Amino acid sequence: MDKKALQDLYLDILREEGYKGEVDSDGDIHFKFEGMSYFIMVREDDETYYSILFPRFWNLESQDEKMKALIVCNSLNSQYKCGKLFAVGELESVSASIQLFLNDINDFKKFFSRILGILKGMVDEFVVEMKKG
Repeated sequence: MDKKALQDLYLDILREEGYKGEVDSDGDIHFKFEGMSYFIMVREDDETYYSILFPRFWNLESQDEKMKALIVCNSLNSQYKCGKLFAVGELESVSASIQLFLNDINDFKKFFSRILGILKGMVDEFVVEMKKG
C-alpha cells in the first residue's frame, strides 16, 4: 500500500473513532486527544508496524530532573507491554509512544482506543512520579 492510501486509511480510522486528523509536513497523521497533539507514524516500508507518538510532553530543566526522568522512564518501560517513554534531543524533553506489529489494519482499528488509553496511562504515571519529592 502506498503512503497516500495508508494516510487515508488512518484518517478514516480517526474519523470512525470521533477524531479529526490531518496529514503533517512529514506525511504522518496529526490528531488531538484530550487537547494534546499525537501522531500516527506512516510507514509504507512496513505495513505491519504501527506507532503512535505523543512527542515532547515533559521538558527537562535540570540535571537532577534529567536523571530522575531516565529512572522513571526505565521503570515504567519495564511495566508497559508495548509502550515506550524516552528522553529526546540532548535530554531536553520526554516523549511517549506505542509501537506494535499487527498483521491486519482491522486489528489497529480494534485496539485504537486501548492504545490511546495505555499511552495516556503511561504519561499520567510519569507525571505523578516526576512530581514526587
